[in-house]
Order: sequence, then C-alpha cells, then structure tokens
Amino acid sequence: MARGNWNIFYEDSGGTWVADGTISPPNENLDIGRKTTKIEKKLVTGDIAHMTPEVKYVKEELVFRWLLDNGTIKTKIETYLQDQLHIKIIDSNADEYIGYFTNIRRVWISGTESDEYDIDATFIIKE
Repeated sequence: MARGNWNIFYEDSGGTWVADGTISPPNENLDIGRKTTKIEKKLVTGDIAHMTPEVKYVKEELVFRWLLDNGTIKTKIETYLQDQLHIKIIDSNADEYIGYFTNIRRVWISGTESDEYDIDATFIIKE
C-alpha cells in the first residue's frame, strides 16, 4: 500500500493558511486518542452515578516519528518551533490536524554516520 505525502500549511499573521509544501508521513503509527471529563461517584445508597460536567472531548498530543531523516523534516519543524507558527497538516486520508509543534528530538542511530538519525516531534492539536 502506497503512502502519499502530507500537505503542510502555516498560518500567517493575517490568519491565512499558507502552503508550505509536503512532508513524508511519519514511519510510526499515530495514537489518536480523546479524553472526556466524565466522573464516577459513589452515592450514599452505594450505587454508582456517572456525571459529565461538560460535554467536551480533549484530543491528545500526537507524537510523530520519522526514520532516517535527511534533515529536511527536522529543518522545517525547527523553523515552525522558532517562529511559533500554527500548523495545519492534511494527511493522505484528507484528515486535518491543526495545532503546533512543541518539541523536536533527534535520535541518533548509534554505529552509523553522524548525519543519520530519527526524528521525534510532538504536535499539540488546537481545539
């Protein structure tokens, strides 16, 4: 199964999305979870009651991993971090992820050339 590149955009100062080319999809699976504010309470009668103080789901952060990056993705994400840009990523299924990168980490592959490494980057989804 072929994996197409993902389109990436950044938000300019006027609130317009500007195309910034594509990135290769990460090489690791993404855990796309959600959390809710549901609370479980034990009543005086011993019964259990479930309450949802607000119907709000919080999307968890995404951790991307690219294997054997040649520096292209690292440079792009470091620019987004330095410029504190909001990002929109459209994956190969046309799903949109809007948020910002909070960190990037280079993972050196020991025993290889110094310019061979994996990249881990954390992306916070903005509601």
